[in-house]
Amino acid sequence: MKKLSFTTFAAMLFLCGNSTTTAQLLPANSPVWARAVNLMPLIDPAIDTVRGKWSMRDNTLVSEPEQFSRIQIPFEPPQEYDFRIVFCRASGEEDVNQYFSQTGRMAMWIMGAMKNRIFGFQMVGGKGAAANRTTLRTENCLKNGQASTSVLSVRRNGVKACLNGRLISQWVTDFSDASLDDQFWPMPDTRLLGVASHKSQVVFYRIELLELFGKGKATRAKPSTAPAPGK
Repeated sequence: MKKLSFTTFAAMLFLCGNSTTTAQLLPANSPVWARAVNLMPLIDPAIDTVRGKWSMRDNTLVSEPEQFSRIQIPFEPPQEYDFRIVFCRASGEEDVNQYFSQTGRMAMWIMGAMKNRIFGFQMVGGKGAAANRTTLRTENCLKNGQASTSVLSVRRNGVKACLNGRLISQWVTDFSDASLDDQFWPMPDTRLLGVASHKSQVVFYRIELLELFGKGKATRAKPSTAPAPGK
Protein backbone atom coordinates (compact mmCIF):
# COMPACT_ATOMS: atom_id res chain seq x y z
CA MET A 1 0.00 0.00 0.00
CA LYS A 2 1.41 3.34 -1.01
CA LYS A 3 1.96 5.62 1.96
CA LEU A 4 0.04 8.90 1.74
CA SER A 5 0.54 11.95 3.85
CA PHE A 6 -2.08 12.60 6.51
CA THR A 7 -3.17 15.82 4.78
CA THR A 8 -3.44 14.30 1.31
CA PHE A 9 -5.44 11.32 2.47
CA ALA A 10 -7.85 13.44 4.53
CA ALA A 11 -8.40 15.79 1.59
CA MET A 12 -9.20 12.87 -0.70
CA LEU A 13 -11.73 11.54 1.77
CA PHE A 14 -13.34 14.94 2.15
CA LEU A 15 -13.92 15.15 -1.59
CA CYS A 16 -15.32 11.64 -1.66
CA GLY A 17 -17.59 12.58 1.24
CA ASN A 18 -19.55 14.95 -1.01
CA SER A 19 -21.19 11.91 -2.60
CA THR A 20 -24.83 11.39 -1.72
CA THR A 21 -24.03 7.75 -0.99
CA THR A 22 -21.96 8.59 2.07
CA ALA A 23 -22.75 10.01 5.49
CA GLN A 24 -22.92 13.75 6.01
CA LEU A 25 -20.67 15.06 8.76
CA LEU A 26 -21.91 17.13 11.67
CA PRO A 27 -19.28 19.66 12.86
CA ALA A 28 -17.90 18.80 16.29
CA ASN A 29 -18.67 22.32 17.53
CA SER A 30 -22.29 22.25 16.36
CA PRO A 31 -24.77 23.44 19.01
CA VAL A 32 -26.77 20.30 18.19
CA TRP A 33 -24.33 18.42 20.45
CA ALA A 34 -26.03 20.09 23.41
CA ARG A 35 -28.76 17.44 23.17
CA ALA A 36 -26.33 14.50 23.08
CA VAL A 37 -26.88 11.54 25.41
CA ASN A 38 -24.17 11.43 28.08
CA LEU A 39 -23.13 7.77 28.19
CA MET A 40 -20.57 8.09 30.98
CA PRO A 41 -23.07 7.76 33.87
CA LEU A 42 -24.33 4.48 32.42
CA ILE A 43 -20.95 2.78 32.75
CA ASP A 44 -20.13 0.67 35.79
CA PRO A 45 -16.62 -0.82 35.49
CA ALA A 46 -17.48 -3.54 38.00
CA ILE A 47 -20.19 -4.80 35.63
CA ASP A 48 -19.20 -3.63 32.17
CA THR A 49 -15.48 -4.45 31.99
CA VAL A 50 -14.83 -7.18 29.43
CA ARG A 51 -11.04 -7.26 29.80
CA GLY A 52 -8.39 -5.24 31.60
CA LYS A 53 -8.57 -2.84 34.54
CA TRP A 54 -11.04 0.03 34.29
CA SER A 55 -12.09 2.58 36.91
CA MET A 56 -14.03 5.80 37.32
CA ARG A 57 -11.92 8.68 38.68
CA ASP A 58 -13.21 12.21 39.15
CA ASN A 59 -15.93 11.73 36.53
CA THR A 60 -13.53 10.20 34.00
CA LEU A 61 -13.15 6.61 32.80
CA VAL A 62 -9.59 5.26 33.02
CA SER A 63 -8.09 2.16 31.43
CA GLU A 64 -4.80 0.74 32.66
CA PRO A 65 -2.05 -0.31 30.19
CA GLU A 66 -3.03 -3.93 29.61
CA GLN A 67 -3.49 -5.91 26.42
CA PHE A 68 -6.81 -5.71 24.57
CA SER A 69 -8.56 -3.80 27.34
CA ARG A 70 -12.21 -3.10 26.62
CA ILE A 71 -15.43 -2.12 28.29
CA GLN A 72 -18.98 -2.35 26.99
CA ILE A 73 -21.38 0.58 27.26
CA PRO A 74 -24.92 -0.57 28.15
CA PHE A 75 -26.59 1.48 25.42
CA GLU A 76 -28.15 0.30 22.17
CA PRO A 77 -27.72 3.05 19.55
CA PRO A 78 -30.42 4.18 17.11
CA GLN A 79 -30.31 3.61 13.35
CA GLU A 80 -28.19 6.71 12.69
CA TYR A 81 -26.03 8.55 15.18
CA ASP A 82 -22.77 10.32 15.97
CA PHE A 83 -20.63 8.72 18.67
CA ARG A 84 -18.11 11.09 20.27
CA ILE A 85 -15.33 10.50 22.79
CA VAL A 86 -12.88 12.98 24.29
CA PHE A 87 -9.80 11.18 25.57
CA CYS A 88 -6.10 11.39 26.34
CA ARG A 89 -3.58 8.59 25.96
CA ALA A 90 -1.49 9.21 29.07
CA SER A 91 1.15 6.57 28.35
CA GLY A 92 1.98 3.85 25.86
CA GLU A 93 2.23 3.80 22.07
CA GLU A 94 -0.67 1.60 21.03
CA ASP A 95 -4.31 2.02 20.11
CA VAL A 96 -7.40 3.70 21.50
CA ASN A 97 -10.62 2.33 19.99
CA GLN A 98 -14.36 2.80 19.66
CA TYR A 99 -16.82 -0.04 19.22
CA PHE A 100 -19.90 0.90 17.24
CA SER A 101 -22.94 -1.03 16.10
CA GLN A 102 -25.34 -0.88 13.15
CA THR A 103 -28.05 -3.37 12.18
CA GLY A 104 -26.94 -5.53 15.09
CA ARG A 105 -23.40 -5.86 13.72
CA MET A 106 -20.45 -4.49 15.65
CA ALA A 107 -17.09 -3.24 14.38
CA MET A 108 -14.28 -1.02 15.69
CA TRP A 109 -12.61 2.26 14.85
CA ILE A 110 -8.91 1.95 15.70
CA MET A 111 -6.55 4.87 16.36
CA GLY A 112 -2.81 4.46 16.83
CA ALA A 113 -2.33 0.72 16.37
CA MET A 114 0.99 -0.96 15.62
CA LYS A 115 3.26 1.47 17.46
CA ASN A 116 1.03 4.49 16.84
CA ARG A 117 1.08 4.19 13.03
CA ILE A 118 -2.34 2.87 11.97
CA PHE A 119 -5.84 4.29 11.67
CA GLY A 120 -8.62 2.09 10.33
CA PHE A 121 -11.88 0.23 10.78
CA GLN A 122 -12.03 -3.48 11.55
CA MET A 123 -13.12 -5.98 10.59
CA VAL A 124 -13.91 -4.99 7.01
CA GLY A 125 -14.70 -8.07 4.96
CA GLY A 126 -12.77 -10.13 7.49
CA LYS A 127 -9.66 -7.91 7.26
CA GLY A 128 -8.10 -6.01 10.15
CA ALA A 129 -7.48 -2.28 10.48
CA ALA A 130 -3.98 -2.54 9.00
CA ALA A 131 -5.03 -4.36 5.83
CA ASN A 132 -8.30 -3.11 4.35
CA ARG A 133 -9.56 -0.26 2.21
CA THR A 134 -10.08 2.06 5.21
CA THR A 135 -6.47 1.82 6.41
CA LEU A 136 -4.36 4.94 6.85
CA ARG A 137 -0.67 4.58 7.70
CA THR A 138 0.96 7.65 9.19
CA GLU A 139 3.51 8.55 11.85
CA ASN A 140 2.38 9.53 15.34
CA CYS A 141 -1.36 9.01 15.09
CA LEU A 142 -1.90 10.15 18.68
CA LYS A 143 0.16 12.39 20.96
CA ASN A 144 0.53 11.30 24.56
CA GLY A 145 -0.68 13.82 27.09
CA GLN A 146 -2.84 15.63 24.53
CA ALA A 147 -6.64 15.54 24.67
CA SER A 148 -8.25 14.40 21.43
CA THR A 149 -11.82 14.21 20.16
CA SER A 150 -12.96 11.31 17.98
CA VAL A 151 -16.36 11.37 16.29
CA LEU A 152 -17.87 8.43 14.44
CA SER A 153 -20.74 9.36 12.12
CA VAL A 154 -22.67 6.11 11.77
CA ARG A 155 -25.34 5.99 9.09
CA ARG A 156 -27.29 3.22 7.38
CA ASN A 157 -24.98 3.41 4.35
CA GLY A 158 -21.63 3.72 6.10
CA VAL A 159 -19.50 5.36 8.74
CA LYS A 160 -16.98 8.21 8.81
CA ALA A 161 -14.32 8.90 11.43
CA CYS A 162 -13.06 12.35 12.41
CA LEU A 163 -10.23 13.10 14.82
CA ASN A 164 -9.96 16.64 16.19
CA GLY A 165 -12.30 17.91 13.49
CA ARG A 166 -10.43 16.25 10.65
CA LEU A 167 -11.89 13.51 8.47
CA ILE A 168 -9.53 10.53 8.73
CA SER A 169 -11.30 7.58 7.12
CA GLN A 170 -14.64 6.35 5.85
CA TRP A 171 -16.31 3.06 5.08
CA VAL A 172 -19.20 2.93 2.63
CA THR A 173 -21.10 -0.22 3.52
CA ASP A 174 -24.45 -1.78 4.36
CA PHE A 175 -22.58 -3.43 7.28
CA SER A 176 -22.99 -6.94 5.90
CA ASP A 177 -19.16 -7.05 5.76
CA ALA A 178 -18.72 -5.78 9.33
CA SER A 179 -17.51 -8.04 12.13
CA LEU A 180 -15.23 -8.22 15.15
CA ASP A 181 -11.82 -9.80 15.60
CA ASP A 182 -13.07 -12.64 17.78
CA GLN A 183 -9.54 -13.71 18.70
CA PHE A 184 -8.44 -10.47 20.32
CA TRP A 185 -11.38 -8.05 20.51
CA PRO A 186 -14.66 -9.99 21.10
CA MET A 187 -17.56 -8.31 22.89
CA PRO A 188 -20.50 -9.97 24.65
CA ASP A 189 -23.28 -7.97 22.96
CA THR A 190 -22.83 -6.75 19.37
CA ARG A 191 -25.90 -4.47 19.57
CA LEU A 192 -24.17 -2.09 21.98
CA LEU A 193 -21.23 0.35 22.08
CA GLY A 194 -17.84 0.27 23.76
CA VAL A 195 -14.37 1.76 24.12
CA ALA A 196 -11.02 0.04 24.28
CA SER A 197 -7.27 0.48 24.61
CA HIS A 198 -4.18 -1.66 24.11
CA LYS A 199 -1.02 -1.51 26.23
CA SER A 200 -1.76 2.13 27.02
CA GLN A 201 -3.21 4.10 29.89
CA VAL A 202 -6.10 6.16 28.57
CA VAL A 203 -8.35 8.71 30.26
CA PHE A 204 -11.80 9.20 28.73
CA TYR A 205 -13.24 12.60 29.63
CA ARG A 206 -16.45 12.44 27.63
CA ILE A 207 -18.40 9.61 26.00
CA GLU A 208 -21.60 10.70 24.31
CA LEU A 209 -24.01 9.93 21.50
CA LEU A 210 -26.12 12.17 19.33
CA GLU A 211 -29.31 10.55 18.05
CA LEU A 212 -29.96 11.52 14.42
CA PHE A 213 -32.53 8.95 13.24
CA GLY A 214 -34.41 6.77 15.67
CA LYS A 215 -34.01 6.50 19.44
CA GLY A 216 -31.32 4.69 21.36
CA LYS A 217 -31.95 2.99 24.67
CA ALA A 218 -30.03 2.19 27.80
CA THR A 219 -30.05 -1.53 28.48
CA ARG A 220 -29.53 -1.10 32.21
CA ALA A 221 -30.72 1.55 34.63
CA LYS A 222 -28.23 4.19 35.70
CA PRO A 223 -26.26 3.23 38.83
CA SER A 224 -27.81 4.74 41.95
CA THR A 225 -25.78 7.43 43.70
CA ALA A 226 -27.90 7.25 46.85
CA PRO A 227 -26.08 6.01 49.98
CA ALA A 228 -26.86 2.51 51.18
CA PRO A 229 -29.21 2.21 54.18
CA GLY A 230 -27.45 2.86 57.45
CA LYS A 231 -24.58 4.74 55.80
